Amino acid sequence: MGFEVVHGNPQTIWAPVVNSDTLYVGQLVRCNNEGVEPFVQASGLADQARKMAAVALIADGGLANNQLFGVVIGTNKRTPTFNTTYKAEYITYVSPASASSGDYFGVEGVWAKGDLQAMVKVALITSETVLRGPIYNAAYGTAPTVLTVASGASTTGCTTNASESTNVASEATIYFRTGAAAGCYRICDGTSATAQTWDIPTGTTCAVGDTAVKVQLRTLGQSKIMLDSEATYIDNNAELTSHYHLIDVIRLDLSEAGKEYAEFRMSTYTMLSYDDIA
Repeated sequence: MGFEVVHGNPQTIWAPVVNSDTLYVGQLVRCNNEGVEPFVQASGLADQARKMAAVALIADGGLANNQLFGVVIGTNKRTPTFNTTYKAEYITYVSPASASSGDYFGVEGVWAKGDLQAMVKVALITSETVLRGPIYNAAYGTAPTVLTVASGASTTGCTTNASESTNVASEATIYFRTGAAAGCYRICDGTSATAQTWDIPTGTTCAVGDTAVKVQLRTLGQSKIMLDSEATYIDNNAELTSHYHLIDVIRLDLSEAGKEYAEFRMSTYTMLSYDDIA
């Protein structure tokens, strides 16, 4: 499963699946046209290239109104279907003209029980909502690269095998899993994939053979992220110098390989679909 709400969900609603789309439980979605579809990957700094240049309402905004609306928490399929790639239930749009009463059931709210639309249950998101999202390396379920100290070990740096990304200075975190520095989180002040450096010393010197992991997030506060194309995880392999969303990290947990995650809220700017100065 992808994203989930940790705190601050104002309510849940049912929403139609946009024509021809497939949606997954745990997926971030936006409103567009007649329903919801996947939240689109960022284009430009803080997704500015996708924001409208002035306040407007576009019924079918294409990629322009990329405003986060919610996270999928269920579907109205009578017989659930499971996707092994995203480890989640999913639903695919089928024309109501060809659907049968055996396909869908159970929606609430204003929607007619006999209207055979493919629908998802959505937990709404505001800029105060805290989300938890998994951190993977370029593919769902692929953990960030384990780094092993090879040389140059000190209390403020070491050399390791290459991480999957070349991070922006002061915008990445290294976490030591084994050795004398195990449990330490440090902000990386360099940009190298192999030469790891940080300012606040670890209590004791890390040593050759110690293991660590590095992600492109700060331990707390404003950070940049890129999502995968289906908006189901944080992609640690992405380039974050030209294209990214802005978030505020609340909690970063890198303690277990394959289960790395961040708890965060979307920045207020990220939640806007327009920008008068874009």
